[in-house]
Formats: sequence, C-alpha cells, structure tokens
Amino acid sequence: MKDYNFKNLNNLLRSNVLVIVFALFLVSGCATTSTPIADEPALEVSEIEPSAETEELVVAKEPPNMALDAELLEQLMISNFASYAGDWDKAVSSALSAAQISQDFRLARLASILALRDESYAEVAAASELWYELDAENEDAYNTLVIGLVGSGKVEEAIIQFDQRFAEIQAQASETVNSDLATDGYDANAPLDVHVRQIAGLLVRQGNSEAALAVVEHYVESEPDSAQVLLSSSYVANYFEEIEIAEEWLSKTLELRPNWDVAAQMYSNMLASQDRNEERLAYIRLYIEDNPTSVPIRIQYAAELARLEDYQGSLDIMQTVITDDPENSDAILYTAAISQQLDQTELTEQLYEQVLTLEPNNNRALWALGVLAADQEEYRKAEAYYERIGRGENYFSAQIQIANMRYETRGLTSAINYLRLIDPRTEGEYIQISLTRHYLLLQDNEYEDAFGYINDSLVYLPDNVDMLYARALVAAELKQMTVVESDLRSIISRFPDHSNALNALGYTLADQTDRYQEAEELIARALELEPDEGHILDSMGWVLYRQGDYEGAIEHLKRAFEVMPEVEVATHLGEVYWENGQQQEAHDIWAKAYALDAGNKLLLETLERYGQQELYASNQVTSE
Repeated sequence: MKDYNFKNLNNLLRSNVLVIVFALFLVSGCATTSTPIADEPALEVSEIEPSAETEELVVAKEPPNMALDAELLEQLMISNFASYAGDWDKAVSSALSAAQISQDFRLARLASILALRDESYAEVAAASELWYELDAENEDAYNTLVIGLVGSGKVEEAIIQFDQRFAEIQAQASETVNSDLATDGYDANAPLDVHVRQIAGLLVRQGNSEAALAVVEHYVESEPDSAQVLLSSSYVANYFEEIEIAEEWLSKTLELRPNWDVAAQMYSNMLASQDRNEERLAYIRLYIEDNPTSVPIRIQYAAELARLEDYQGSLDIMQTVITDDPENSDAILYTAAISQQLDQTELTEQLYEQVLTLEPNNNRALWALGVLAADQEEYRKAEAYYERIGRGENYFSAQIQIANMRYETRGLTSAINYLRLIDPRTEGEYIQISLTRHYLLLQDNEYEDAFGYINDSLVYLPDNVDMLYARALVAAELKQMTVVESDLRSIISRFPDHSNALNALGYTLADQTDRYQEAEELIARALELEPDEGHILDSMGWVLYRQGDYEGAIEHLKRAFEVMPEVEVATHLGEVYWENGQQQEAHDIWAKAYALDAGNKLLLETLERYGQQELYASNQVTSE
C-alpha cells in the first residue's frame, strides 16, 4: 500500500500532544538550564550576555563630532569590504584603527562586535577596552571587555574588572542599607548575587574553559560560604563539562542552603545529564518530603513520572501544583497535556480553557484545544480555535489545519481558496502549502488536477523529495508508470533507506506490472527498515498474493490490519481470502471495511469485481 500521509487527520493532530508534553517537560525545569523560579532566578545566559552581537545597541551617550579625514575613511572602507569578504582579521584591525584615530566609542563598539563574531578574543579585549574607556557607563562595553579578557586568557585582568564592579555594587548596597531608600526586608546581598550570576553568564559566553574555571575557582576560594558563588561556579564547571568539580560545588551549595529550589533543580538536572535516573528520582522524592510546597521540584517529579509512563501519578502531582499555584499557566499546560495522555478529555479541555482565562492569546492552549476538537470531529469548533492563534508558535501549522477543517466542513474549493491566502515566509512553508493542496485534491479524487498542480510546484523545486514522492503517488493513480518509477528511483538513489519510496515503488510494480520479484525485493528492503509498519506489511501481502502465495499474503495482511485497521488493508485481505476459497472470511473482513468507509473507492471496485456490491449496499452483510 502507498502511504499518502494525509489519512487519519485526527490521529495526526493528536500526535502533537507528545510534542506539547515534551516542550512543557523542558519548561518544567528538566532542561539543562532551569527556568527562573519566583525571586531566585536560575542562571539564564540570555539574560546577561552582551547584546552587541545580535542586536543594535541603544546609544545613550552623545556621539562625538567625528572628522571624516582620508585616513579614517580608508580604514572604514577596508573594514567594510573585508567583512563582506569574510576576512575578519582585517575587518577587525581596520575598525579598531578607525576607532583609535577617531576616539569614537561607536567605532570601538563596531570593532568589538566584529571581533566577537569571529571569536577573536584578544581582539575583543583590545577593542572593547577602548570602547569601555570611551563609554564607561555602557554595560555592554563592560560585558564585552570581560569576555575578551577571559577568552584571551587574561584571567588576572578579568578578575580585577570583576572585583572593581563587585566593590562598586557592595558600596551601593551599603549606602542603600543606611539610607531612607531601604525598605523592610531589603537584602543587601541581592545585588551581589545578581552580579555573581552575571559573571557566570559571561564566562560561558566565551570558549576558554581553562580561564573560566580559573576565575570561578578564585571566587570559590575567596567566598567559600556563599551559596550563590558556589551555585554559579558549579554552573560554569558543568557547562565546560568539568562534572566532578561541578557536583562538588553544587553539593556544598545544598549543604549551605538545603531548601533552595534552584540548586535542587540544577542538581537534579546534573544527575539526569549523567543518566543517573534512579538516583535522581530518589533525590527528588526526598527533597519533596522535606519541601512539600516546592513548585519547581514537584513539576520535575511529575515530568520524571511521565517519562516512566506513570501518567496518573504525574497528573496527581501536577494537580497539587496548580492548586498551590493556580496562575502558573505553564504548569496548567503541562497538567492538561498529561491529562490528555490519559484520555481525560473533559478535564483536559477545562485545563486548557483555564490557561486561556489567564492568557487569552496563549497559542499552545489554542492549538491543543483545536486538536481536541478535531479529534472529536468538531471541525468548526477546531477551526475557531485555530483562527485565534496569532503570529508565533503554531501559527503556520494552524493556518494549514484551518484549510483542512474547511475541507471537512465546506468542501474542496473553500479549502483551496484558504490555502491561497497563506503567505509562505520560508521555502518549507511553501512546500507545506503545496503538499496540503495536493493531498486535498487527492482526497477529493481530483487526480488530474493534483498531478498538474504538483507538476507546477516542482518547476520551482525540481529536486524536492517530498514533492517528487507526492507526484509519484498521484502518477500511480493515473497509471503513469514511467513517472512513478522515475521519481521514486530518483529518491532512492539519493536516500537508499527511504522506506516510503521503496515501499511505494514495490507496491506499484506489484499492482500495475508483472515485475513481481523486483517488487518483492524493494518491499523486503522497506520491511527490514520498518518491520512493523502497516503500509509495508500490506504491500508485502499484496505482492505475495500476486505471485500466488495466498498463505503468505494472508499472514502479512492480517498483521497489517492488526497494526493499521484501515479500509484498504481489509479490502486486500478480503480479496485474498476470496481467491483462497475462504468466502466467509472474505465477507467478515469486507463487512468491517464497509463499516469503516462505505464509500471507499478501492473497496467498492473490489466488491463490484466479485459481484458483491449490491449485497453490501442493501445491508445484508454486517461486521462482527
């Protein structure tokens, strides 16, 4: 059997629940970098790395009047052309020369950015030192300078910069404590802890692991009783895969602050990264016993139970979490996804709607509710949810599904008209739109139109495997064996293990030619790659039937129907039973096929060929 990939739309949509579970598994704190929790944020590099490399910096300082003389102009032009040519050494050196000539902090910043992109840390240090000298209040200048110093191995100079900033922050905190600005509960150590986290983020931003570790070892020695220093140092050591020392520092952190959720998360993640899962689970359980109200660790525990497929246990934990933290939309999303794994549809819908009460435009909740509605064949309801999904996560997928919903509720023309309105932003999106339209045409048995449309699409992307495969399938329906063989062999020549192409070519050869031995060899190769795939088992059954091996055919077709109870498989099995003299068995399986889809083209053609169509149309045969 050829796998058209557009059947069982609801099952396809439903499979996205696993994606949601996995995404929320990461959100729950089971990724390498923890999610910020309450007022004790975990280490997030994106929050503290310099923005110079990725976005335009805000210039808060009045730029100097720069005289654009011949020498300066020459250096700028050299830098510009060198960067276009990818000659970063020359681009950096020329930009730095221009900055030194002009004493303009903007050009020093440019030189720093160019050096950072090339990971030339000595040049980063030289350029950003000038930038910082010219624009000392700029946080990005300071960050880039210390990255350059550490990256180029200038540990002592980096520590001097860190210590100077540390002293400034300490002095400011002391002033605040002794002033009217201090509020009840003001923690003078909080700004220092933020600075320590910033240092850790800067250290992992560059590639010199030895220098980075030297810096954190300095702070561990000077501040051995600071939980934040130990935690941040452990983070850096773990990042550079110094696991033993990272675990040592993290253990000391937990000795100092045994109930610190952020440290517990990091320790749990470290155990997971080493596949010490039993030890991790035991640790999480003990931590929850001591800290029963900990939200992040309970979420980790629920995620671990889900990993072990104990979905009910995971759901029970998550329900306690959202009871204690009813406005945690990520936790509610995760709870809903687990509930969906247990087929608790009513609870699942309630939870996703609860998320929408908190965040009316939450794309993940809208997508999940659309999937649930489609799963129940409530297509207009599903479409309404998909229409509410805004730009961002799931937006394009929602547009494709709206077209599918319109096909179900309003017909082919409405669906295709909607597809025409979708503006593809990438080549991948263009391909997805083209394939969706193609498969909708196939579903409506518009084979000539589908063939013409996919031909037009291939003009723009002649070597695209998905489109070649799609054309081959519709060409098979149109009995254009030359096109089928050309397209599928083109795919197989590039991807010898493309099981779908192997299977499709084998099935078509068995169905439309007498090249049975060649067909069986192709299908056997596909079956080796995917021994439990229903389409391939069906194909093997069909080629064996065409060669007169009825017993072998029945064995494979029965297995195919067990793993994939679809009309086409049942139709094939019924035909083999009939030809093998097992008419009652044929009627039994055909009745099941008729109950699944009484209008199936292959089924009706087969029943008519054996003179049985009127018998089924008059409901004189029923499935057991």
